Amino acid sequence: RSIVSIGGKTTVVEGNNIVVTHSGVHKNPVMNLSVPEGTSIYLIQFKGKADIGDIEGSFYMSGGGKVDAGNLSDVILETRGNAKVSINQAKQSLKINAEGNSKIKFRTGSVAIFDANLKDNSKVNYGGHAEKLNLTAADNSKLFVATADEKGSHNVSQNARATIGNW
Repeated sequence: RSIVSIGGKTTVVEGNNIVVTHSGVHKNPVMNLSVPEGTSIYLIQFKGKADIGDIEGSFYMSGGGKVDAGNLSDVILETRGNAKVSINQAKQSLKINAEGNSKIKFRTGSVAIFDANLKDNSKVNYGGHAEKLNLTAADNSKLFVATADEKGSHNVSQNARATIGNW
C-alpha cells in the first residue's frame, strides 16, 4: 500500500506501480509519497528537490535537480547541469554518468561494482567501498573513492583527477 499526496489531496494506492506525472495544473507541485521499504524510485528528467528516506530499494535519477536520500540498494544517476545529489549509502551497485557542474556525494556504502563516467566539472565523492571500479573521467572532473579492490577499465584525461584511497 502506498500513499500519494499532491497539493494537499491524498490518495491511497493499492498495487505495485505508482506513476506521477506533472499535469501543468501546479507550476511547482509539492508531492509526498509514502511507499513500502524496497520500493524502486525513478526521477526522470528531474529538475526539482527531493528528500528520500531509507527506502532500501533501487533508485534512478536523470536530470539536474537536488536530491537528499538515505540508504538505497542499486543506484543509477545520470546528472547534468547543476545537479546536487547527497546519498547516505549505496548497498549493491552504483552507476554514475555525471556532466556539467554535478556534485554527488555518498557518505558510505559497499557495492559489488561502481561504474563512473564523469565529464565537464562534475565531482563525485564516494565514501564507501567498491569491489570493482570502472572509471572514465574527462575535462575537469574529480572522483574520490574511499576503497576499491579491483581496477576495471580506467581512463582519466589530463585535467581530470581520480583518487582511490587504498591505491
